[in-house]
Amino acid sequence: MFLENNYGKGGLTVRNGDRGTVTEIRSDSITVDLDGARTRSVTFSPQSYQAFDYANACTVHRAQGPASMRL
Repeated sequence: MFLENNYGKGGLTVRNGDRGTVTEIRSDSITVDLDGARTRSVTFSPQSYQAFDYANACTVHRAQGPASMRL
């Protein structure tokens, strides 16, 4: 689960609360297939983007996603 928005020039284009499946881990990068209607992957350096965590046991509040995404 991504824990911070990361948009803008050169950003990952992920939002706080986005979830996905880790598909590759290397010494300098992590690749994640994001959950959702559109299938896409992001690759990032864990040294430069550290706002991520396991989501296999997230709270109901967190699982609802960011407030801007709810109706």
